[in-house]
Amino acid sequence: MLIPTSGVFDLSLRHIFKRGHTYYYQRRIPKDLVDRYGGPVNVKVKLKTADPLKLAKQVTSLNKKYEATWSSLRNNLGVAPISIRQSAIKLLREYDLKPLPAENDWINVDGFVERIRHKHMRSLPGMRVWTWTKFKPE
Repeated sequence: MLIPTSGVFDLSLRHIFKRGHTYYYQRRIPKDLVDRYGGPVNVKVKLKTADPLKLAKQVTSLNKKYEATWSSLRNNLGVAPISIRQSAIKLLREYDLKPLPAENDWINVDGFVERIRHKHMRSLPGMRVWTWTKFKPE
């Protein structure tokens, strides 16, 4: 969709449409995953802005989110789309963390990152686990 801006250029974004004064993000669920959603063949999200730059950021963020979800679904055949987010939130809560944009304690974040790093390194044969410290703002 071509969105006029206040400048010389127009912004072209895929996966959005306008109904009345409201913009929506809509994208087809990949054919190989439609049956896992158990219903519609499209995802649709109401975008709460008409600002072209904010629209572009939201569309980019939604594209990344759905691409990651679909990749995860392809790699985990027994998982349903909604359970991926629920599982991630449950894992964060085990470390007293909240999904972004929440403020989280650096010690809890470090513990969570170390757990993920060690799990990943153990899954790679012949790899040694390395740890390092990273500067944290006070």
